[in-house]
Formats: sequence, structure tokens, C-alpha cells
Amino acid sequence: NNDHSIWLIDRDYKLIDFNRIFINYYQYYFKTEPVAGLNILTNKNQQVEIQNFWKEKYDAVFEGQLVDFTATFPYKKQNLVFRVKIFPIKKDQNIIGASVFSSNITSQVESERELRSNQQL
Repeated sequence: NNDHSIWLIDRDYKLIDFNRIFINYYQYYFKTEPVAGLNILTNKNQQVEIQNFWKEKYDAVFEGQLVDFTATFPYKKQNLVFRVKIFPIKKDQNIIGASVFSSNITSQVESERELRSNQQL
């Protein structure tokens, strides 16, 4: 049991596997359930800006870069902060896909903000 949203894609951006937390977020954002083989960038409910954002991240990993970033996304009636790490999946030294680990760090970020605010008093 963890609080990470995890998904794996191949070089064609098709889902290979994912966990329950990923399913929950995917259903919320795109109003449909993800299935293996689905191209993660072509959901009709996904804005082009979001597609481009993720494609850039995936492509960087496919080129051999390690991707690690923090992003804020709206969820229900709040903004959530996520730390996302994307790693290449290799077979015989060739990058054949990417594994994505996304952690909700909202409470940590809020605690740090509160601590900084208290230190300034």
C-alpha cells in the first residue's frame, strides 16, 4: 500500500500497466477508465496543452533524460501538488518505455509554507 500513482507506457505512449490510484485520478480527469493499450495522449477529454505537457516529459525520458518535476493540478475543489519522477524502461540497453511515479505532496508543501510563515513572524 502506498500513495503513489504509478503507470507504465511504451514508446507509442500506450499504457502497459497502472495501479488503482492512477485509475482514480484518470477517471476523475478524463471521465473514462484507463485500459492497457490505451494511448495516454489521445483521450478526447484531454486538453491539447495537457497532451503537449506530458508528451514533452515522456519524450525527454525516451531520449535518455531523467525527469523529476513538481506540478500543481486542480482536483475536486482544491489544488494538489504532485512530485513526478519518470524513469526509462530498458531492454538490451534500448529504451522501450517509461515508468511514472507521482506522489501527492500537497500536505508537505503546505506544512513547509506554514513553517516559513511562522519563521517570518
